Amino acid sequence: MRNLRRKFNCALAINSDTTRTRTACRTFSQMDIHLYTEPGCSACIEAKAFLASLGISFEERDVRAHPEFLRILTDDLDSCTLPTLVAGDTIIAGFDREQYQRLPAKPPRNGLR
Repeated sequence: MRNLRRKFNCALAINSDTTRTRTACRTFSQMDIHLYTEPGCSACIEAKAFLASLGISFEERDVRAHPEFLRILTDDLDSCTLPTLVAGDTIIAGFDREQYQRLPAKPPRNGLR
């Protein structure tokens, strides 16, 4: 069986059961936030509402509507948990209010929430 996972051009550090960090990939100012979700996921709905209440802009990536997002989630990010939030070099699997509160708020861009 061959390994289908893509490799990042940076190191991966596991901080806890739900948080991983890709070190030395991007600078803080270039950070985009992606939230991988699926319809009917109550934790996903709660995560979206919580991010919006904090004024944190993000791009929602529905893994059911876009198979490429599912491939990225499972192969590139090595996650099978929804929601999974990717913020710069940080990956948060599952909805964790404490981790989400540490994210910086930035003005929404066109097409982002």
